[in-house]
Amino acid sequence: MWCLIFPLWLFGKKSVFSMFRKATEPLGKPKWLGAILLFILPLFTLAYALPLQLPKATAIIIVLSMVIAVINAICEEILWRGAYYKVFPGSIWWGYLYPAVWFGIWHYAPQSVLTSSYPGGAHSLVLFAVVLGLMWGWVAWKTRSIRWVTVAHIVLDFSGLGALFYFH
Repeated sequence: MWCLIFPLWLFGKKSVFSMFRKATEPLGKPKWLGAILLFILPLFTLAYALPLQLPKATAIIIVLSMVIAVINAICEEILWRGAYYKVFPGSIWWGYLYPAVWFGIWHYAPQSVLTSSYPGGAHSLVLFAVVLGLMWGWVAWKTRSIRWVTVAHIVLDFSGLGALFYFH
């Protein structure tokens, strides 16, 4: 939750809400690149991971997974994309690249409690998160909005039915 508390303390509620503003170019320019960067991996996980997890899920697991996905995605996007472009609006390094890499490294933390069962374990998850950080960071950087990045993040997180890891 500090992903939300720290930015709220740093910027205030109004400024945090402004991170979700409607962008004049919601996908950035070129639009086709923004669309690919935003949705290629979430669509892949919907097609691959979700069908693998659904047979193990109950209605409660599905609802809890959506709640977890929404909370996690909103909080992480506020911190890792929104806060950095707000503080460093003119710096591609500090406003886009640096947070993208640290977004990935940040994903080592949950691996200390619950290790990924996918090939490569924690390292592959972190590498995947760095790639996502670079892809989604480009869109947030270009649009100065985390609106569509947050939607993509929710879809991706929900696709794995995260509640299965906690309640199964």
